[in-house]
Amino acid sequence: MVNLYRNLSPHGLIRIGGNVSDHTKYLPNGAAAVRSEKEVSVINQQDLIDLGKFARATDWKVMWGLNLGSGSKEEAVKEAVDIDAGSQLHSFEIGNEVEALPRFKKSYEAYHAAYLDYKAAIRAALPNAPFSGPDSIGNWAWITNFAGTEAGDLKLLTQHYYRGGAKDPASTLEKLIELDDGWQNRIKNLQQICREQSIAFRINEVNSFYGGGKPGVSDTFGSALWCLDYMFQLATHGCTGVNMETDVNQSLLGDPGSAGVPTDKADRPCPVGLLSHI
Repeated sequence: MVNLYRNLSPHGLIRIGGNVSDHTKYLPNGAAAVRSEKEVSVINQQDLIDLGKFARATDWKVMWGLNLGSGSKEEAVKEAVDIDAGSQLHSFEIGNEVEALPRFKKSYEAYHAAYLDYKAAIRAALPNAPFSGPDSIGNWAWITNFAGTEAGDLKLLTQHYYRGGAKDPASTLEKLIELDDGWQNRIKNLQQICREQSIAFRINEVNSFYGGGKPGVSDTFGSALWCLDYMFQLATHGCTGVNMETDVNQSLLGDPGSAGVPTDKADRPCPVGLLSHI
């Protein structure tokens, strides 16, 4: 596993998060349990120790998502304190696709108040804790509001992207590889707001089609070509990098060695695209 990551790059950024992070409980002495995003996964202290060892062995940094959807700030503080990444910790994210979390009822103000509450509690225990966010689906008002208030205390402005949904009949290879004009405008706007706010942005969750990938499309090498082209588009607009969504939510496209993805599948399309870009 370490060699697979180092073959991608001698340095990189592992993002641990996604929908599952808002359905995960941290039980330091509990039994670890990996479940789908519709159930509760459990991580324990040994998991965090192992993560730190892996980050140091690969020399990759870690962006760690905390449970804002169904957790509490007290639980988040304990989890943040116990992460054993040291200097390999890049940043914490509070919540995933936050504008879709039911508890906020589509209110940015309610979300931002909760974000500040979590951040203050974590900083009380870890004064130098770094943060990225908002981990948005793409609501431009939420992104601009967040950038306007948090830019001075932010490692990265983060957004997600998928070309469409796996269950949509229109999600074809032709759709995947054709230019997405709306997205082109979005990355231009992200570049502009980051220039204005003197911050950087990252697309920290992306893949072809959400919902596990589209059979016959996401698992073909046509998607590797899309991946390569997509990264060049982002690079030309100053994006600092991408995190290809893997594992539970992208079973067809997982990085080799992700949970549930056999390590002999090193020829999966998106890793090939990533290596071609490098």
